[in-house]
Amino acid sequence: MSRGFRLYVYTAALIALLLVLAGSILALWQFLGGWGGSPVIGLGVAGMALIAWGVHVWLAARAARPLTLAAAAERSAAARKAYLALGQLGALTALVAQALSAARLVFLRLLGEPEAAIGGRLMALGAGALIALAVWGFVRWTATRDGDLGRELGRAASWRRGYIYLAALAGAGLASVGAGELLRGVLSFLSRGLPADTDWRGPLALALAGLTVGLPLAIVAWARADRWAALAPAVELNTASRVTLRAACILVGTALTVLGTGYLLTQVFRGVLRLPVGSHWQLALAYVPVAAVLWLTAVRGARRDALLGGEGPQAAAARRIVRYGLAAAASGAFAFGLVEFARLILLVALGVQPVDATAAAEWWARFARAAALVLVAAPTWWGYGWSQQVRARTIGPAGDAERAALVRRIYLVAITLLSGCVVLAALGFGAFLALNLRSTEAVALRSALAGAGAAGAVALVWALVHGLILRGDARWPAELAAATAGETAETWAAAAEEAPAAAATADAPPQTAAPLAGPRQFDRATLPSLAETLQARPAPAFVVIDGADGAVGAGLLAALRSARTDVVLWPIGLNAAAHVAMLDALGGGTPPAVPADAITRAVAVLGPSDMLAAGGMGGEVTAELAGLLAETPARLLLLPPRDPRLRWVAAPDWPLARWVENAVIEAANAVDATAAG
Repeated sequence: MSRGFRLYVYTAALIALLLVLAGSILALWQFLGGWGGSPVIGLGVAGMALIAWGVHVWLAARAARPLTLAAAAERSAAARKAYLALGQLGALTALVAQALSAARLVFLRLLGEPEAAIGGRLMALGAGALIALAVWGFVRWTATRDGDLGRELGRAASWRRGYIYLAALAGAGLASVGAGELLRGVLSFLSRGLPADTDWRGPLALALAGLTVGLPLAIVAWARADRWAALAPAVELNTASRVTLRAACILVGTALTVLGTGYLLTQVFRGVLRLPVGSHWQLALAYVPVAAVLWLTAVRGARRDALLGGEGPQAAAARRIVRYGLAAAASGAFAFGLVEFARLILLVALGVQPVDATAAAEWWARFARAAALVLVAAPTWWGYGWSQQVRARTIGPAGDAERAALVRRIYLVAITLLSGCVVLAALGFGAFLALNLRSTEAVALRSALAGAGAAGAVALVWALVHGLILRGDARWPAELAAATAGETAETWAAAAEEAPAAAATADAPPQTAAPLAGPRQFDRATLPSLAETLQARPAPAFVVIDGADGAVGAGLLAALRSARTDVVLWPIGLNAAAHVAMLDALGGGTPPAVPADAITRAVAVLGPSDMLAAGGMGGEVTAELAGLLAETPARLLLLPPRDPRLRWVAAPDWPLARWVENAVIEAANAVDATAAG
């Protein structure tokens, strides 16, 4: 199946499937739920779409089911995985919508809603949910039957991850909003009772329905994602979709928790100071615990992912963006609170008093806001900023990467420059006031000086702190090298002092040890053996051969790169398209230089079995290449042929991903056998 025809088949099948789902649900609503209109329209749409879906699914199955490598490649194609993922997502969306509406009706009746006529509507929702569940189950069965569910490669895996993490996000969103609205309803009832003039049953029923449907959806989706991640932790735990979702949950949870806590503290201080309290305290008090649970759960999950699968480049970038972004926001809020505190203190020190009760209330309101900002922003800034500072001072590649990270440098430079600009502005404003001293009122002058002095002092501290951290990042490698050199010199000196005593206690006559604090000296007779010992053994190499579109070779190279980072990969594409696809699978950077004798020097050669016959792969295998493969001492690891005319008798009906997985295992065994020999 050509690429264009494949895209057409699966696109048409997906559209037809969604129309079958929508038409069936619409007909049920019109027949059982009492909607206006005749169900004939919905049934007609569903019937026509069902015929179109069956035709295109048959075309896809005809190309994907045979026991050939071409069929295995068809089953692992990105277009097919997109159809399966989007089909499951569409059916799951319809299922969740039906379940949410049905649960809302049930809770309305339980809460005593007199107009909750749930008979026909509930039957329509239940029937629609069953149809959506049946469609989802069929598409899921098709995906499972392909045999590579959870082990897809490249873009095919991205579709599966996008589907499952969108489902988890939808479940978490429904559960969070439902829990927050439920808590707000409880707080409203405790503070005001049940209002007779407002509709409280509808929002409460919707909140209960969201929590009831969203929480199981989030739990099941994350459990499925974790099960797939257990198959390949280093790959699955560092994918963009999972990392982005974790980072978004941390960002949203932290922001809502900090903002809600700050608002609540401000209202508490206002109440203590006998100032009017805001009207949104119930909303903040309801969502703070929900946001805190979301935040702590996401942080714990991110740490667990980093422990099990390591921290890849995408995960590290997301962590830095979230943590440095939150640290920058908390730093600004903390600085603003300190400026307000310092300003009020300077006003009192300069003898400035509020002119009336309104001005006094404004002073106390600013004090309440500043106190809340300091109490909330300070621990947030410390928690997110200091953790990254500790990581940057770690000895090793992790610390080096953190200090060199662009996000960290932008964070430090931006705060240092901004703080320096505030200091200069404060100094300039103070000089302006000094030059216009006679034309400025005394009270206004002292108020302005207090504001400029407070802002300048806090900004100066901020500029010095972050400037010193930036300077420390630049000097840390040199200081570490000096400290390491000092420790090495002390170790050599101690060894030189202990060597004579150790030699005197041995049976052999004592020998004079050369001083180790200076340049190391070697006996000429020992130099050849020492050179042989220190000479680095060449890394084992794999040759991957493929033609046509290069899909098999690209899959092999991606899997080998992920499984064995200690080997050299030499791709040999039998045409330009195959070679480009194989180089893309290796990622960016300089393409590997494939030597002329690569097939002879390699530990193993991997590729479709067509490569053994001259003229194979549509004539792309030359007689010279077939001769080299026949003479090479390397182990030949063969995948099923690409040519549909060639078949392996009694070969298992595996998808391409599983053949690649077994080829990687055999290649690793070849490396281990070579090393043991």
